[in-house]
Amino acid sequence: MLPSSTASYTPLYTGNGKAQGRSSSWLTNLRRPVLFLPIGCATLLVLVFMSKSASLPASLHNSVDRIVSAGSNLKAGGGGKAGSGAGGEWDCNPFEAKGRLQVDVETPTNTKWVPFDTTCAPSSYMSSLWRADGDVTPIIPTAGMNSKQVSGGREYLPWLMNRTVVIHGDSIDRFHLKDFCALINGRLFVVSPDHPASPAPYRQPYFAVLDKDGEETEESKQAHEDREAREHIWEGRPRDGVELTSPWVCDVEEYGFTILSVFTFGLEGAENFFQTERWYYPPATWVDRLQAITMPLLEGLAKHLNRPEITTPDMVELNSGYWDLRRYTEEDFTAAGWTSRPYPEDSQLPYSNLSPEREQGWEREARKAIKEAARSFRGKDGSFRSGPALVWRALHQPPARHNYAPFPRVSALDGLNMKVIQDLQEEYASSHRGANRPQDHPDEGSAADDLGLDERLRVNNAGHLLKGQEHHFRDLLHPAALPGSYLWGDVMLYE
Repeated sequence: MLPSSTASYTPLYTGNGKAQGRSSSWLTNLRRPVLFLPIGCATLLVLVFMSKSASLPASLHNSVDRIVSAGSNLKAGGGGKAGSGAGGEWDCNPFEAKGRLQVDVETPTNTKWVPFDTTCAPSSYMSSLWRADGDVTPIIPTAGMNSKQVSGGREYLPWLMNRTVVIHGDSIDRFHLKDFCALINGRLFVVSPDHPASPAPYRQPYFAVLDKDGEETEESKQAHEDREAREHIWEGRPRDGVELTSPWVCDVEEYGFTILSVFTFGLEGAENFFQTERWYYPPATWVDRLQAITMPLLEGLAKHLNRPEITTPDMVELNSGYWDLRRYTEEDFTAAGWTSRPYPEDSQLPYSNLSPEREQGWEREARKAIKEAARSFRGKDGSFRSGPALVWRALHQPPARHNYAPFPRVSALDGLNMKVIQDLQEEYASSHRGANRPQDHPDEGSAADDLGLDERLRVNNAGHLLKGQEHHFRDLLHPAALPGSYLWGDVMLYE
């Protein structure tokens, strides 16, 4: 479900439920096999043979994580969503449990992530929203209907009413949103530059460079003139191609649910490589696009759709990765003497390791971006900690060779993604307990701000769960609607 202001911190790769998600030292130690494997095995055997109702194969099928979760639950004095009970939906997070992706392209509602642990139930909210082409049956109760069930056996999702999800990402996210909208027969539209909700064209701040006499240098004047000329070209050119990088919106009118996607060109941008492309418009950097496009877009859409709640979204999905990798590829080929695209697909240049300098630079900018988002989206009470969940979308491996998303670099950068998330979660968890305040880093703002990233920051790992589905891609990078976007929608709705 979408988060409330009291959302719990969820670790990255465990089988634990949201209510058992907080870090604890005994849980960390329990996962050290050298010290605790004998104890864990003995405990498992005792539980198996004490249970009269469980057969040995069924018990072994369920993971040891269930024991860890049960212990954590006892230590917390209960757990899961209030009233969920044993085996309830919130006793575990199925998308963090080991399992397999069940795919049915003929009957999409059968598509779901199924944990191997049979006591961890799958979650498939998409089945309550999916409608086939031409299906106009209601997805919320109407007069005379059961308040819990609607037509087609769908479950009514009251918590989805009047919610807003913001996505700040790339073309993966654009396809996710467009596919999601098509799968549920929502109303899809693009916020082109002429749309009434579109933010004003971006103007790069101008800072004159002065000489020793306090006069602006000729180089500074020329740079300013060149910039103004480029901005004039960007604003006056034909609109073909602009839909590739313009914001998109899916309006689920029955629920009053709004989901919007804003395109980014990577953390640091690469305007020098893309400025002549028909789909490029400024600003270039991730943070600048957040402030110049995403934030004013929320105000514009709130007025356009007459939904003031859009200005305080309930969840914000973040991502950067493939455009950062593309920038590295552009730099590598340019340094090797290539002056134009396309680059040779059989080249090994982009398949070399990421340098420590690139890794450190990406980590620095990712931390800065996440903290900027945390400060930008506050809770309804004005505090950072009560702000909406910030969900980082994990990367997936492309199904084939791709210069802009080379296998080893995708894997390395995705690992760095997860490190940044975990580091920030742990820093703020420690600070919230009063142990240590988050580390000071240049350009990350005041470390004294309680951004609540231990509770707010999560991961949509749908990309990881697509492993083995390389035959279900629409091209060399983008997953197909089924199972890719359908699974993404399931995880997004669960979070």
